[in-house]
Amino acid sequence: MRITRNPKAFGLELSYLTVRLYRSGHVRGLIGDPPVELNAGEIHVFDSAQQLRLVSSRTSQITAYIPFEVIGYDRGRHPRHIRIPVTSAVGRVLENAMVTLVAQMRTATMDEAPMLSASFVGMLRGLLRLDGQVGTVPREVEIARGEAMRAFIDDHLRDSDLGLTLLQKAFGASRATIFRDFADDGGVSHYILRRRLANAYRDLASMPPLRGLVRVVAEKWGFEDAAHFTRRFREHFGVAPSDVIQNGARPLQNAPALPPNIDPNLRSPLLDWLNLR
Repeated sequence: MRITRNPKAFGLELSYLTVRLYRSGHVRGLIGDPPVELNAGEIHVFDSAQQLRLVSSRTSQITAYIPFEVIGYDRGRHPRHIRIPVTSAVGRVLENAMVTLVAQMRTATMDEAPMLSASFVGMLRGLLRLDGQVGTVPREVEIARGEAMRAFIDDHLRDSDLGLTLLQKAFGASRATIFRDFADDGGVSHYILRRRLANAYRDLASMPPLRGLVRVVAEKWGFEDAAHFTRRFREHFGVAPSDVIQNGARPLQNAPALPPNIDPNLRSPLLDWLNLR
């Protein structure tokens, strides 16, 4: 598919940034003057006033359109096009923020929209350093980084090397930063343990009560042996794994409350910012 757009030819002066996460597909061509390739697993931020001449395969993407004045973008000072791999530290944080924002947007009310949009814009401004303040990290970036780290942990709970060192490599963060981000959770090791135990609980409650199930579940979620798993499980939930198998599902301790029902007609203006394909 060919995509051609020249806003200036129609006398249009577009003053917003396009922030686009490519989840699948491939695009090549020109954004402004230089040739570009836009691939799955990349986030591209570009000035929407530029001429586009692109050839695209079928793509899946999340796009946010953000006015210059909201984010503090200046054509005279800032790059016209920024490519961010989602495998980079900044890319992981931004990808998680965009995916999370889309999920929140589906049920957000108009009262919640300003908070969601301000948080996302503040986080993006901090990640891209559009405010020019070097050495300071906005609170929105810290929150987004913590959420991205937690999503990363959930995706790697079965990895035997999951821990502080892996997070340092994945996010380019210092030990002190990670300790600070997980201070309210009792530390990163404690957070990983709780997530593994929660997943193990769900497996035990939902799987057929076969012989050796405790050992299988313990190995699946990274515990060194069934005895160690049973001890930590009992400390956390107050029951043995075998009790859960016998009695089926029961509420987890400290389980989060379900979100309230939201009127689907009270949709957020944030829908105008985001385009999911």
